[in-house]
Amino acid sequence: MLSRLMKRANKKATSAGEQNEQPGLISQESSERAPSGWHEVQRSIAESSGISLLLVAGYQPPALAVSNNNSICNALQSSPRHVKLCDPYCGEAHARATAADTITHYRCHAGLQCFAMPIEIDTTRELAVIGGRAFVRSSDYRELAERFRSGDLQDLWADELFQNVIFADESDLDHAALRLTKAGSEFVNQPAPPPLVEEMKEEEPCVPAAIGRKEETTEQSLVSELELEPERKTNLADSIRRFAEQIDASDPLQTYKSIVAWSADLLQAERSSLLLFDESANHLTMMAARGIPARLSEVAPVAMGEGIAGVVLRENRPLVATVDELGRTSAAERCYKTKSFIS
Repeated sequence: MLSRLMKRANKKATSAGEQNEQPGLISQESSERAPSGWHEVQRSIAESSGISLLLVAGYQPPALAVSNNNSICNALQSSPRHVKLCDPYCGEAHARATAADTITHYRCHAGLQCFAMPIEIDTTRELAVIGGRAFVRSSDYRELAERFRSGDLQDLWADELFQNVIFADESDLDHAALRLTKAGSEFVNQPAPPPLVEEMKEEEPCVPAAIGRKEETTEQSLVSELELEPERKTNLADSIRRFAEQIDASDPLQTYKSIVAWSADLLQAERSSLLLFDESANHLTMMAARGIPARLSEVAPVAMGEGIAGVVLRENRPLVATVDELGRTSAAERCYKTKSFIS
């Protein structure tokens, strides 16, 4: 992992619009279409996490809101000639995120690590956030620099390319995604104020209380259906609130531990673990666990497509089953109380 001291190669970042004032360049932002108030929320998370964040409503560019954009991305996507290199990656990110309805990770042609996740902050549109645009390996940065020096990107060379180059750990991206989830759940879009309505005149009769009782009865029955197992739902809401209070921890490892602990509590599971995918090694590594007798350092990585977690990662969908249903057996020394699991 790269040092946190290398978060940015240069803090003097140009805004998304500055380069786009030049003739012939593609606009990177359409800010008037963003939900009112989201710019400030997104900017705060981008600046504190040190990564780039973009709110998108479809194919991009342009995005609805751009925060701390990587200057290399800005140059590539502003160029009518070079934007096609980004189209299969960030261009399609909104479609991938909304189709999967969960966070998706990818590494673009420039070697930048990114994620795309749906975010519900506007009931009228399907929106997603593109995050990261960061180098997590120094070799990726060197390879891209060589492309600028003597490869296919020579004609894009400019001083502005390196004004805001972002370096980060993969855990930084995960932590920012958690903060975005929390911010999205708390965000309230600020619509334009409704037109003024004349105050009711005193002589207008009040509506008798008896009117509408039939409708209230129907509504009450619907409410009753939605309030099944109220105690369990209250516990769930309390657990989510308590967990949300912890995800702003500065140490990502602490966040991983919180995810594992609260997940186990919510599901009343005897064991729980969290694994992260290492794209360079093509395997999953356990980062936090609860109820597992072995130390994390003793747990072998899980290759893509192998084991339950590896299959879930490859197929990109959750799995609720038992080991018997998968035709597997659990090792006796693990002493599981049941054979059921969620991955």
